Amino acid sequence: MKIFYKACRLLDQISEKTKIKKGYSLLKKELGEEGVVERAAKEIIDSII
Repeated sequence: MKIFYKACRLLDQISEKTKIKKGYSLLKKELGEEGVVERAAKEIIDSII
């Protein structure tokens, strides 16, 4: 549960949200294929749950 609460606190911070979204946008541009970012995010979330 510690990870969950820390993640929630992090995501509550607007500047952190902006950085994360910008990072995913850059990743999406580099990878190109539609849906790659969503699949990668799902895999990351699934691996920590």
